[in-house]
Amino acid sequence: MQEIQSIQNESDLRAWLRAGWQDNRWGPLIWIEAAQGGTDGAPDVIIPTERFGLIPVELKVYGRGTTKSEKWSVQVRPPQKRIHKLLYECGQKSAFVAADLGCSVQNRNSVGVACGNRVASASDGTFRVQAFLQRRAKSVSDLRGLLNSEEFWSMWR
Repeated sequence: MQEIQSIQNESDLRAWLRAGWQDNRWGPLIWIEAAQGGTDGAPDVIIPTERFGLIPVELKVYGRGTTKSEKWSVQVRPPQKRIHKLLYECGQKSAFVAADLGCSVQNRNSVGVACGNRVASASDGTFRVQAFLQRRAKSVSDLRGLLNSEEFWSMWR
């Protein structure tokens, strides 16, 4: 299985999730591939959970910027913001999962998880990653546990 520390881009983050996911126990991941004619801003993957049903998830990486501000932020495109706000307005939970590419050695062994609406509410499309530092997952199983946790979702209300 791919180690979190080896993640260098969103494709690696996808591979980490795919490799650690147990379809036969948890149900299949639903991958949404970017394609001509597709919905701009659609999340990368839909993750099944027992407690909350299907959770649309956007995968991101951070830590490549040249300034401290750039390194500690995630860019969210307007169509992505729109989709996550619409999901929230419809009562649907969504999330962003972000891998640290080197800002913090202590965070290189886990991915950050944040509520989709909270990330989408950032006014200028730049979301400071401190929210991702609040909830971390060291494995795909941990990520699944967070997405199934009432405590995780209640902290974003």
